Amino acid sequence: MVSSSSQRPPNCPFWFNNFWTNHKEFEKVVVESWAEWVPRPPILSLMTKLKRLKGVFKCWARSVFPHFEREIDEAKKNLFQVQEEIDGNGMNNQLFAREADAKTALVKAQDNHKKLWAKKARIRWMKHGDKNSKFFYLSAKMRRNRNTIRFLKKQDEHLELLDNIPRVLQQDDIYHLDSLLSNAEIMKAVWELDPKSSPGPDSYSSTFFKKCWSTVQSDVCNAAKAFFRTSRMPRGINNIFLVLIPKVDGAEALDKFCPLCMGNFFCKIISKVMAMHLKRLLPKLFSEEQGAFKLIHDNISVVSELANLMFSATRVGGLGLKIDIIKAYDTIS
Repeated sequence: MVSSSSQRPPNCPFWFNNFWTNHKEFEKVVVESWAEWVPRPPILSLMTKLKRLKGVFKCWARSVFPHFEREIDEAKKNLFQVQEEIDGNGMNNQLFAREADAKTALVKAQDNHKKLWAKKARIRWMKHGDKNSKFFYLSAKMRRNRNTIRFLKKQDEHLELLDNIPRVLQQDDIYHLDSLLSNAEIMKAVWELDPKSSPGPDSYSSTFFKKCWSTVQSDVCNAAKAFFRTSRMPRGINNIFLVLIPKVDGAEALDKFCPLCMGNFFCKIISKVMAMHLKRLLPKLFSEEQGAFKLIHDNISVVSELANLMFSATRVGGLGLKIDIIKAYDTIS
């Protein structure tokens, strides 16, 4: 399978930007769109409102957030004009206020520009840094080139058989897993989800739901409760973006890629609630010897201590073996 090019597709999905939530009109836009009633079941009603809100956001963002490069140039031009008037006529209260407004507009435009490119570059560790956007341009370009899949090699298929799994959960444990949800549990799940995680087809992150929780709470909670009550997910709600992330440079074979599923945020809420319910039962499902499922940092500390002992003075020396477990525990750095 070969990809001859990596051009931007014409049907790129809608992309929600977290910095939109800082605008003074953001919540008003959401409330006005969300207030319109949708006569559908809870889950479909929620997804319909989110989908309708996309069109509202597109028009609103296009008018409120123009082209950032052009906005920065205009802000610099306005500031330069005010400073020229100050040099020629001297400082007064009116010019002082205009200069302060011009500087504020320039800083705001630069900050929005930096946030946009930081999101494209997927730089999580850089919270306070250089305002020079060349760093973000280069990071985004390198990330795009590194993740581009130009061809894949087909490998032999291997069939694996699963051993019989013993039944360790009691009836009380099953009742706990099937217990009805409360609004507090759903809210906790939303607040614990990573606001910077890659969005799915709906493009929304937890930042949107946290900012507008007072508006969307009822619909989100009703939809989550409806799923756990009926155990049914309407068709299309759990659609995902499937992305192959290379685990090594120059990856060609499928086993050198890590599949990453990016689902709708509502499905992330469902998964998080399930994980919260399952957390209490983990000691029954995993034994103490399965350290990788518990405190993996303890294993790292043990390995570090053993590696240090290898370099200590011994009569017969030491031997260390690094076992490749890449197929057992895939990781993304």
